Amino acid sequence: PYNVLANWNPNISFCEWNGVSCSPGSQRADGLNLSDTALEGTLSLHISNRSLSQVLDLTYVSFHGHLPIDFSRLPQLEYLSIIKNNFEGLIPQTLSHCRGLQILQAVDNQFYGSIRQFLGSLQELKLLSIGGNRLSGTIPVVLAISQNWSGLVL
Repeated sequence: PYNVLANWNPNISFCEWNGVSCSPGSQRADGLNLSDTALEGTLSLHISNRSLSQVLDLTYVSFHGHLPIDFSRLPQLEYLSIIKNNFEGLIPQTLSHCRGLQILQAVDNQFYGSIRQFLGSLQELKLLSIGGNRLSGTIPVVLAISQNWSGLVL
């Protein structure tokens, strides 16, 4: 859709691909921003093979199915936005490996189950926005007592 991935060609550096940002002077991806691109389908497991160091923005994309990302391979991730997709299942436990995560926005998906306890162990987390899902149960106490919140939308 909209040829957003037209230049995703293995013959050129991925730093030149649409939506990919890289650190100056390096071949390390800082982020992937595919927001508002009208892409649809399922998300590839290979997305966690890239060394995204800071940003993954898949806001207003029509991905569905389970969120297949192995977040343990993205420990430097600071910003994750998957607003308005159709991801389903439990919020992935591997997010607990993203120790520098500051913003997690997963509004309006199909996540279910309880609000995960491990979210409270993410000490850098300032904004947690997970409303509009099928989450149930009580809010973990560890989330309620955090001192870092600039926003909490459940």
